[in-house]
Amino acid sequence: MSSFTDSGPTGPTKGAKRKFVDIYDASKETFPDDPWYALDHDYIKATVRDMCDKLITSLHGYESVDPGITDLLKGARDAKNLPSVKQCRLAVLGEQGKGKSSLINALLDRKLLDTSGGSEACTAFATVILHKEGSNDHTKNSDVKIEFWNMEEIGIRIREQIDRWTDLYPGHASDQLQRSLENDDDENPNKDSLNGVEESMDSWDALQRGATTAREFFGIIFNTKENDVTNRWLDEMLHKTNLQDGVFHETCHKRAEARLREIGGKIDMRKSLSEHKDVSDKDLAEIRNLIRQIWPFVKSVTIATGHVLLRNGLCFFDLPGYGDTSQLRETVINEFRRRADLEMVVVPYSRLQTSTVQKYYLGRSIRRMGANRTLLVMNRSDELLNENDVHAMISQIKEEPFPSLTARLAHFDSIGDDEEEEDDDENEIQDSWCQIIKEATIAYIQRETRSIQMHMEKKGIRVFSSSASSYLQRTNRRRTKDPILTAEEAGIPALRQFLYSLPAEANFQRYREHVFDTLPALQRQAGLVLEKHIEDEGYAQMRRNFKAQLLTLERSLRNIATLNTEVLVAKPWSQGEQKIANYNIRSMAQHKWVDARIRYSGFAKMLRENGIPVNGKYVGQNLNDDILGPLSGYIEQWHTMMQPRAEQLSIHLNRPVQGLFTNVEAFIDRTAVDPALKRRTIEALTHASRQTKAAYQTMLSHLSHTLRENYLDFTTEIDISCPIAKEMRPVYERAWRAAGGKGSYYKQRTMLLELTLPSESRPHRDPIYPLLKNLENKLMNRQRDVWRSHCDAFIKDAIAQLEDFSRVSEQLLINATYMTQEHKMARRQLKSSLVDFDRSLEGIQGQFKGPKQRTLKKIKREPNEEE
Repeated sequence: MSSFTDSGPTGPTKGAKRKFVDIYDASKETFPDDPWYALDHDYIKATVRDMCDKLITSLHGYESVDPGITDLLKGARDAKNLPSVKQCRLAVLGEQGKGKSSLINALLDRKLLDTSGGSEACTAFATVILHKEGSNDHTKNSDVKIEFWNMEEIGIRIREQIDRWTDLYPGHASDQLQRSLENDDDENPNKDSLNGVEESMDSWDALQRGATTAREFFGIIFNTKENDVTNRWLDEMLHKTNLQDGVFHETCHKRAEARLREIGGKIDMRKSLSEHKDVSDKDLAEIRNLIRQIWPFVKSVTIATGHVLLRNGLCFFDLPGYGDTSQLRETVINEFRRRADLEMVVVPYSRLQTSTVQKYYLGRSIRRMGANRTLLVMNRSDELLNENDVHAMISQIKEEPFPSLTARLAHFDSIGDDEEEEDDDENEIQDSWCQIIKEATIAYIQRETRSIQMHMEKKGIRVFSSSASSYLQRTNRRRTKDPILTAEEAGIPALRQFLYSLPAEANFQRYREHVFDTLPALQRQAGLVLEKHIEDEGYAQMRRNFKAQLLTLERSLRNIATLNTEVLVAKPWSQGEQKIANYNIRSMAQHKWVDARIRYSGFAKMLRENGIPVNGKYVGQNLNDDILGPLSGYIEQWHTMMQPRAEQLSIHLNRPVQGLFTNVEAFIDRTAVDPALKRRTIEALTHASRQTKAAYQTMLSHLSHTLRENYLDFTTEIDISCPIAKEMRPVYERAWRAAGGKGSYYKQRTMLLELTLPSESRPHRDPIYPLLKNLENKLMNRQRDVWRSHCDAFIKDAIAQLEDFSRVSEQLLINATYMTQEHKMARRQLKSSLVDFDRSLEGIQGQFKGPKQRTLKKIKREPNEEE
């Protein structure tokens, strides 16, 4: 155990020598019992590289002797490196300040992320953490990339922050406020409130938080910390009569552009990116501090570093907390969510059962990802049991060990009340009391976890309990006291072991395909050099016919793809259904948009904020979602109808390809060519057919997946980039700017409906922004575009396999160089190399074959620098 001497201001302090406490050693953990971790990765990589290098070396200088040798060498160079590890991207979501970043730090055993729950900067942007190629698992260095908003995006953010400020400080009675106060609705609004409705304390707090953030935002743009005069000027500007006149926005925009140039000069920014290589953890803390000071300009941060989790394919997206007041930033967050393969929702343990916010966002994750790709982590388990109220919290629980624990607590309470108790026993009593609290806490956590797991796992959601703070304390060698939970009880090792399994299956399959498909392909290619045959007229006719058909097949497949994507992509609604939908939207607006919560200036606020109020009394209302309601059922029916059409499209494309394979095989069978040539040709044809069928399955999977993604995109309203929000944005703008004065609410609502729906008096005349027609066109066009791209990918793969077969059928034949001395030398070298190649291949294939007894492997990590 190491020690150090604390030095005072004048040198070492006598008696200050102390020892470090023991810390949790994550290297003693084991990998999950998974085939990926049972592989000897170092052996496989070294063997594959060595066997390919020997093959390349043996044929060096013979490339020009035979086209088959050229192809073999190219294949060996491509195959010598195993496929890169496929990333499994995990989006980490949750409320602000509830432990998301601490949890990631605990999982990676490093402080890569800021964890101050109260800091706006902590939740101002997305952070990506991924593996740095070639880095050690124990490294303390990282590559950092900072992406900045462009000036157009910064302009949008300035507008957002002006709105957040004026939500709380609108200044003197501006035109907009006067317009809301002069509303002529029959029911009397409460005009004492700025927003025309009574503000609750929660909404008032939200407005204050928004204004505070806006003040910090503008302060950073104008760099007021460096200049008191500028600070006073900004305060004066913010409290002027009207910030909505555009002058302040223009001033901010110009200053932001200049400030961004200043920042770029300090941190070497190029094309909105600033990259820093090999940053130590100490310097990373300084970069994090810099980012906190300039957060309004930062779009995202990427940290590439080493860790055994990252090396095996896991990638974290640490996303800002729920309820972001920046709609542009919310769009970026949701873009990361779309890129993610899974979502991990982090919730405070004590609020899971009662929080409607948690349930809402968990439901959103399940809808987008599916329950099987949603993890629930209940963090802060150590706070679940309140030490002061432990007796009351466990006394009502009847199953053991709680009755026994309650009895022991009662006994100690009686000891505390006994005045004759000797003070000498105080330490022993305190130790015993702490032990009971520890046992009660652990038992209570286990009980609550089982209860929630039983409930959630019925839905297919994996649930974990954790205390990131307890784990981090257990890994801190300078801690002054031990937390109540051990590292294992804190749940981080169990969660980490599960995370190891997430990328394992896909990467095992990639390695397996390389070992059982890519490397054996080199053996087949070598056979084309060693084994040559003489063709007869029938074989020659087969090759000529095949080449001729190949020339027309690609054009035919592209025509099939174009025609079928046009025909098979259906409309989401008929003309009759469109009329019903228009009527239902109008009816919804006339009946739902009369609630007291959204009348008067509340409706204007929604229009100003793209239909989605970000704070105040109106949070939770969503005009886009309201409009989407009458349409969702039709789009869901469309999705159901389109699912079998994805398979139809795949079949239409695959049928001519497989038909060609079948015809060629039948033609070869009818020829009188040498049986050995016939056998080798059929083998090559079968391989090409098998690879094309795999490409067909990939196409079918992608067609179905993109169909669901499109359906979700058009039926989910979560930010201003969603299709319905984009369609409605210009409508809201025009309606919001409608003339004020008496009856403004009804004018705005009427204008909104007239701009998007056919007039009731002129049903055959299109509105300025025909909502249903525009959504229909965008839904269908997007589906056609993504389907065509996957069809094109299949066509490319299929034609490549067919061309490969054509090349093989030619290389199987004796050519002019076959009998030369140089060709004979090349064949001798190749035969000799293949002996070692075949033996090595058999050895590494043995790593993948069949279930075998596996011992759990410890997680190999080199000791860190302190150790």
